[in-house]
Amino acid sequence: LKVSNCPLSDHHPLYRCEDIEIWQVTKKLDKNITHASLHRGIDTYVQPVDWGEHLTNIDINCLVPYNDTLINVTISINQSIRSDLIGSILWPSSIISSRYILANSYDQMKSLISIPDRYNTNSSHIAVELGAGCGLTGLILWLSGYEVIVTDKSSCLSCLQTNISNMKSYIYTNHFELYRVLKGITVIDYDWSSNEKSSLDLKQEIHNIIQSKYNHYNDSTVESFVIDMIVCSDCCYSILSMPSLLNSIHNLSSRN
Repeated sequence: LKVSNCPLSDHHPLYRCEDIEIWQVTKKLDKNITHASLHRGIDTYVQPVDWGEHLTNIDINCLVPYNDTLINVTISINQSIRSDLIGSILWPSSIISSRYILANSYDQMKSLISIPDRYNTNSSHIAVELGAGCGLTGLILWLSGYEVIVTDKSSCLSCLQTNISNMKSYIYTNHFELYRVLKGITVIDYDWSSNEKSSLDLKQEIHNIIQSKYNHYNDSTVESFVIDMIVCSDCCYSILSMPSLLNSIHNLSSRN
């Protein structure tokens, strides 16, 4: 995978925001690949098989920091490459985003990403993923210690919920010492191009969830509520949906 700056960033003011990084992935993931590795500095793909006509799994190996060691974790992602539903396929940008987050987890590069303290039950770093699709990036944020809210339109939620439920069970069974210090990961139905739920309604819903879990948010208001990170990975099929997405990001963001 080759990552470069998005050419649009040089030609359109929408893409020249100081606090937004835009990447372009110039090579699609081979559809014969069913195994990926997120080990530090390595992208390897092995075990090509026939995808078949229905849901199939991609197993993603990653090293997750825990105490002073690294735990080898396998994330099994359900996807459907022959589905007409947007959000049912694991796109390369999710792998790129996940590598970026894990790299910061390894090196504690807090100037780029503030890494949460898993052991402080009175503290939470909140990450929201818009257009989560299969859920890989949200799961990596969860494994990195964030309190995570993953969102997508209702037609995509079945696969997303399955992947998150399976991952929770896997971590609980195989890495309980890690599981007991992780925060939560919650799925919310949200379509930024629809009028059924506004981005301000979404922020209120997220605020209510966080407020119910952490005592130090009891006195907070939705206006003062801060989301630490908003993540989007290859979530726009049409440029026509960009204004609605940017409006959602704006309304979910705090002034700082």
